[in-house]
Amino acid sequence: MVKRTFLKRPAIEEDFSLQITSMADIFTIILIFLLKSFATGQFAFSPSKGITLPVAVGSAAQSEALKVEVSRDAILIEGRPIAKGAPALARAFQHERKRQNLIVSKNPSVSRDARILIVADQEVPYSDLRTVLTSAATQGYTDFKLAVAGRN
Repeated sequence: MVKRTFLKRPAIEEDFSLQITSMADIFTIILIFLLKSFATGQFAFSPSKGITLPVAVGSAAQSEALKVEVSRDAILIEGRPIAKGAPALARAFQHERKRQNLIVSKNPSVSRDARILIVADQEVPYSDLRTVLTSAATQGYTDFKLAVAGRN
């Protein structure tokens, strides 16, 4: 049975134009977010004599990080020799943190950095690296990067 209506409905003209303004805004925001979060950077450094870097595949380290070199017979922080042992390392990292705080107090546009780059000889025992990392962490250097030689 077919249902009949006595009222005629007016024909509705629907406009199916595509509204891409909002979609373009969303894609622009996503693109900006992805570009901002994607950071690459390489820097050249030469380890001290007697340090052989381990080989690995990974991303490049940041150049703004505090550079700590560890070899079998010496530890260098930004090129300055430090006596081996936890107390001497703690004092050296404390000195670096104070130096950073002084720079920040004189120049508010500079921020304190928690990054540290460890350049260690592959023959260095893990216990020595653990001492360096623990001493650095106690002074607020918590973002660690380990320098390695890339594969050819």
